Amino acid sequence: MKKIISGIAAAAAVLAAPMAFAQTCSAPGGPVTTSPSSFNSTCTATDEFNSICAGSVTAIGTSAVYAVQVGAVNNFQITVTPSVNTYDHAIFLIGPGSCAQTTPCVADADNAGPGAAEVLSPAANIPTGTYYLVIDSTAAATGCVPSSVNFTGTLPVSLQNFSVE
Repeated sequence: MKKIISGIAAAAAVLAAPMAFAQTCSAPGGPVTTSPSSFNSTCTATDEFNSICAGSVTAIGTSAVYAVQVGAVNNFQITVTPSVNTYDHAIFLIGPGSCAQTTPCVADADNAGPGAAEVLSPAANIPTGTYYLVIDSTAAATGCVPSSVNFTGTLPVSLQNFSVE
């Protein structure tokens, strides 16, 4: 019985790893493919983005990046809430298909202030593809806090294969 429980715990840890260790554009967490979806985010020790979304915000803190698969007919909202009331997030949705600092900005949020939730509401029915959620900070160049990330609305994935037997 102990071996079965250990095996289940190991499998759960492996399945949770992509969300728990989201790091950079080259190795993003996710992909997030359904909504509603909720998970906890941690950040890296690097500042991957300095100025993003055509310079609308200078995000000097550490970053976390998640791949978000968007299907046809979508209408969703992303809320990121820090666990510490002094931490000030800046969040961005960029893409589709690229995660460079110069990638077009679909939506950004940096107006809630320290400790408050930032909310992104992209336009409904953005083109299908892979987008990148960047969770950054404007409050400090070092350090990071865990944050809760919630997707609500419709974030469907495309049907890849279908058969009837």
